[in-house]
Amino acid sequence: MQDRVVLCLLDARDTSHAGVRYAATLAHQLGIRLALMHVIEPMPVTHWLSLAEDAALEQERAAQDLAQRMAETAYAVTHTAAMQYIERGVQREQLLNVLRLNKDIVHLVLTGAIGSDPGALISALSREGGSIPVPVTAVPGTVLN
Repeated sequence: MQDRVVLCLLDARDTSHAGVRYAATLAHQLGIRLALMHVIEPMPVTHWLSLAEDAALEQERAAQDLAQRMAETAYAVTHTAAMQYIERGVQREQLLNVLRLNKDIVHLVLTGAIGSDPGALISALSREGGSIPVPVTAVPGTVLN
C-alpha cells in the first residue's frame, strides 16, 4: 500500500505560506505525507535563444528556492521532509495530470488570492466539477498567520 499524501500547490505569492502551514498541519494530524508542488509556467516565445535559456535557468532556480523555503515552513509543523514536485507547463493542466497519475494523493490544498476574487486557478478548477479526484481545500489568501 502506498503512503497517503496531502498535496499543496505553491506559487510565489506571500499567501502560499498559509496554504503550506494548513497542508502541513492537516498531514501531521492525519499521520500522512506532505507534498509540495510548483509549476513553472511557459515563457513567452523569444527570438533570442540565449535570453530564453537564461530566463529558464532563473525560473528553475526560483522554483527550487521557493520549494525549499516552503519545505522548511512545513518541516516546522510536521518534523518530516515534504516531497517536492517541480513541473513545467500550464499550471491547471500539470496539477490535474499529477492528481490523475498519483493515486496516493488524497487531498489538495490551494491558496486563494487576497480580495473577493478567489484566484484564477481556484476559479478554473471549480468549473472542473467531478474531474478532480480528491477533496480540495482552498485556504483564503487573507489568512496570513
